[in-house]
Amino acid sequence: MTAALLVTGLYLAIGAGLLALLHRFVRPLSLLSGAALLLLPLCFTGRALLAGDSYGGAALAFQSDPLAAYRADHGMERPYNPTLNDVHGVVIPWRAAVRWAWSHGEWPLWNPFAGCGEPLAGSAQPAPYSFLELVTLPAPLPQSFTLSVSLVFLIAAAGAFLLAGDLGCRPIAAMVAAAGFSFGSYLAFWNAWPLGSSVAWLPLAVLAGWRLVAAPGPGAAAVLGVVLAQVLLSGHPESALHVIVIAGLAGAVELVLAVRARRISSIAPVLGWAGAGGTLALGLAALFLLPVADSLAQSNEWSARAATREIIHRTDWEYTRGALLADVVHFAFGLPGRGDSPARPPWLIPGSSVYGGSLLFPLALFALARSRSPRRWLLGGLLLFGLLAGSKMPGFFPLLGHLPLFEVSLNERLVFVASFSLAMLAGLGVEAALEDGRERRLGGWILGALAAHGILLAWLIPRLLEQGIPRPVVVAQTLAALLPLALGGVVLALPRGSIPTLARFATVLGLLLTARVAEAGWMYDRTPAEAFYPRVPPLDRLEPIDERDEPFRIVGFGQALLPNDATLYGLEDVRTYNAVHLKRFVETWPLWTERVMGFWFLQVTDIQNPFLAFLNAEYLIADRSVPRMRPWAREAGERGVRLYRNRRVLPRALVPARISRATETKQTLAAMRRVADFGERAWIEHASVPPEGIANGAGRVTARRRGTGYGLEVDLERETWIVVSETAWRGWRARARGEELEIAFANHAFLGVRAPAGAYQIELAFEPLSHRAGLVLSSTSLLGLALLVWLERRRRGNELFGSPAAGGAAAAEAAAPS
Repeated sequence: MTAALLVTGLYLAIGAGLLALLHRFVRPLSLLSGAALLLLPLCFTGRALLAGDSYGGAALAFQSDPLAAYRADHGMERPYNPTLNDVHGVVIPWRAAVRWAWSHGEWPLWNPFAGCGEPLAGSAQPAPYSFLELVTLPAPLPQSFTLSVSLVFLIAAAGAFLLAGDLGCRPIAAMVAAAGFSFGSYLAFWNAWPLGSSVAWLPLAVLAGWRLVAAPGPGAAAVLGVVLAQVLLSGHPESALHVIVIAGLAGAVELVLAVRARRISSIAPVLGWAGAGGTLALGLAALFLLPVADSLAQSNEWSARAATREIIHRTDWEYTRGALLADVVHFAFGLPGRGDSPARPPWLIPGSSVYGGSLLFPLALFALARSRSPRRWLLGGLLLFGLLAGSKMPGFFPLLGHLPLFEVSLNERLVFVASFSLAMLAGLGVEAALEDGRERRLGGWILGALAAHGILLAWLIPRLLEQGIPRPVVVAQTLAALLPLALGGVVLALPRGSIPTLARFATVLGLLLTARVAEAGWMYDRTPAEAFYPRVPPLDRLEPIDERDEPFRIVGFGQALLPNDATLYGLEDVRTYNAVHLKRFVETWPLWTERVMGFWFLQVTDIQNPFLAFLNAEYLIADRSVPRMRPWAREAGERGVRLYRNRRVLPRALVPARISRATETKQTLAAMRRVADFGERAWIEHASVPPEGIANGAGRVTARRRGTGYGLEVDLERETWIVVSETAWRGWRARARGEELEIAFANHAFLGVRAPAGAYQIELAFEPLSHRAGLVLSSTSLLGLALLVWLERRRRGNELFGSPAAGGAAAAEAAAPS
């Protein structure tokens, strides 16, 4: 209960503070509107927030050993949404790793827990400097996900509400837009991923651009820079690219409209201050962007994306038809974990679609037909663009793949543009009916949509039942789609005066919210805090990284202890499940592991492989089907899950008896494949090593953890190469007695340190130059932000904006009580 009160209080405080900043610097908000926005996310996360549960994908940890043996003990026996595997497999471990680094007084640069070490900030998606990661630090780890998901909903809703106000919508219409966007299928599904937190800023990015067109100046540039910086810091470069391009396009169209309407006399100030805002955003995010760029340049994924461009931009009419059908009927291929249709096209994610509630379609169509806002055509164009991109429309989708940077992006994710546009048009549709008193006509449109939707479902439902989708699921989802249309249409079509206008549209909003909770509220599981990665046997036999003097790693056999899960127990795993891997490390995988699910998931089945000993894999977790074999000795076992210890494990840092010079990659890897003991021989990529090989120096070395780095205690008879089984990403530095020591690649992908004779200590730390350069740029940009705010205050006093943009017929309405 204490954690529940803490996290609830944090949400209310952070949310209220965020809304206050938006009220002060972006657009006025009434107290009533602010309170409604603050409570809106609780439609999805309220129960978890008040109960102190974790809202996310943590329950999927119970689908594999060792937690699978303890499902009943923790009440986790029911099926959960399997498409949240990445939330369980990477997002949760990343946050745990970031917190571990901060708790040790270090920048979150290195993740020691996965893949023999890998960049943390540099792998982008952990997003350690984003607003959501920083403000959730005071919350306990399990409940921090409930808090961050709630805040993503709030950012999306508040941005859509304020943008709708700029479109001329009064509060009730703007609230429809806010609910439609924030609870649309795209954000309801991707919320906990970096994709969701990036896309949530889209309405605010568009609004900041429009406000800069209306009132160019240092204040507008400052707001634009801060919003775009948050998009960049949210951890998904691909989505950041998409959001910034769409916001830039919307800003360009707004500039053209302003010139045509003669609201501005010169475009030079707009372009100049927009450039200043963009430069500020890049500077503020440099601390994050430069390490990411550095990591991508060394990664396997960058070259893999470039090599597979034809595949990722390939079109297929089956996929296109399926995606468009799911845009209209979100359960057209069943629901993950509740009955999945075999007819679903490969790689189509049913939860990631345009759909945001059946009511949005007639409201949006009414806006296109009846609204007087010139911006409706921009939104209509963006809606069409998002539909074409999201469905991989043949003839259109490949063209996106020829644009710079879009060529290595998964552009079907641009479906969020259609979700955004649909919600904003729905708000405009409500406003059009309010403005002209045409609520009865709108009611007719909604009843017409009911008929069309009913015909489509009448054709689809028998097919779903034939494909094995459970009847209760089909019935519940059908009612959630049809009842809002029926009830909403009737309420609006009633004779004028029978129900107050505001009450009519409040009913429509309530129906939309109720339907969305029924349609998508099941998507994320609620995990009680005590069931959040409990330390069950045999994990309770292993000491966390902070409690053992000498480091060691573990490995799971097959599907046991999935990669990255070890992070939640403070344990280091030789395997990884990530979106960015060192290219050299990937090239060693065929020596000791198998790839599953593309090139992300690593699975180990050959437990006698000597390379595991080199990787410092001291413990193995496996089920009872694995026979006892050398060099593994059984340590413990319970409920069919066993713990083995490697009797031949090599230490994290070692002095190989003999070293050879690494030359051509294939030759080196082929030679490594033949080695039975990596303590006897190693390959160093350095000119000082003769091609024919040489005896290495003699001596002793002991590795101790020092935060995310190491302290190596050495006693060497002569100059020696020390091999450390930590992946050799660029940025490692070795220092001893005030001097820098040389570092080279050892065993193709790991660290080799050239150490002089003597007894001393080597400090080995990951300190990439890209981080230091980014820190300088971001610090300087903070001063630039302060300068812009100071200039605006001098220019306008306490107002950071002038009058609202032209075209906002009801601009002041957002500040008035509903």
